[in-house]
Amino acid sequence: MNRTFRSTDGPHEISSAANAPLIAPQIRVPDVGRFGRVRITVDIDHTWAADLTVTLITPEPQHVVLMRRVGGSTDLDERITFDDRADVPVQRAPAPIAGTYRPNQVLDATEHDSEGIWTLTVHDAAAQDGGALNWWEIEFLDPIAPPAPVTASGWPIKVTFAGNVASQAQRAAFRTAAERWERVLTGPDLPFNGVSGVVIDAQVTPIDGVGRIVGQAGPTRLRPRSLRSLPTHGVMQFDSADLARLERAGVMGDVIAHEMGHVLGFGTLWPLNRLVSGQGSPNPTYVGAQALAEWRRMLGFAELLPAENVGGQGTANAHWRESVFGNELMSSFLSHREQPLSRLTVAAMADLGYDVDIAAADEYRLPWDTRLLAIMGVGGDREPLWKCSHCVTPAGVEDDRSVA
Repeated sequence: MNRTFRSTDGPHEISSAANAPLIAPQIRVPDVGRFGRVRITVDIDHTWAADLTVTLITPEPQHVVLMRRVGGSTDLDERITFDDRADVPVQRAPAPIAGTYRPNQVLDATEHDSEGIWTLTVHDAAAQDGGALNWWEIEFLDPIAPPAPVTASGWPIKVTFAGNVASQAQRAAFRTAAERWERVLTGPDLPFNGVSGVVIDAQVTPIDGVGRIVGQAGPTRLRPRSLRSLPTHGVMQFDSADLARLERAGVMGDVIAHEMGHVLGFGTLWPLNRLVSGQGSPNPTYVGAQALAEWRRMLGFAELLPAENVGGQGTANAHWRESVFGNELMSSFLSHREQPLSRLTVAAMADLGYDVDIAAADEYRLPWDTRLLAIMGVGGDREPLWKCSHCVTPAGVEDDRSVA
């Protein structure tokens, strides 16, 4: 179903002073789905049309110029609708302008998430003439059906993006990562406080530019012990400059999937479940029964399962050991372009209390040439594209495990 949202509390003055921008009332749109296109209508009164530039700012944010200095010296006193499918571009609109036109810039370069804050600006480039914005509205058209759930009784992962600067491509990468984990997590069905699986607050925001802090991820609220202490809420925060760098390198999707694993509890909930032995030693090992059994199946003989032993807080004791597992998704360094989510990781999620479909794991092969040396604590160094050094449970985690 198409949806329409209109601003309130108009009219709003467009100043007659030169270069005085009007930022119109923002429209806060709830999550009503995804749509193939949007259409914008404005109702403006002004005594010199060509003074004005009207721009839409999307939640990502992207700036889309709807009209720029068209209409000559004629008045504006009618509604103007901007639609990419209109026959006539607004640059060729006859004066006085009224009706439906294609905007200066394309509105529908990508699919649109409805949720977020949408903003309209009206910039008056000349003095003397003024006017008012009476109202504006946004229409979401051509709704896109949500994908079919992976399983009827899976572990739903909802990702929210309110109030950040994630681009459409970055939002799509978060969704793809969620679907990747949903394929292997089939349950349990443990609703708590209105949440069936987990809700993740995905934040893409400026932090400190390229380098240094890439971000952090982890659970922020847990179920009670009677519901396996699994997370109901979590946060994934990325520096927008660093995420853009990872996107250009072609590895953004794997980094997001990796960090999502930490929100689900991989590494972050290992101490709570006593799944690592020898923390702080040169050879920490993972002791969860199901992953350990899978590891021994992979090897063909009994051997300790190596957890990461380098990298400091947030890296050591919270990942598979990079020198042993190489390009596995939940090792601590990203130095390969393909990062499979292996049966070993799926088994580790079962150790946390999840129901899993281990057959849905990605194909993965242990790097046999370094296997035995790595088990003995020897391994070749790689130049990583990215190191997970902030995979820690954020401060202030709310723990409902005391709830009966």
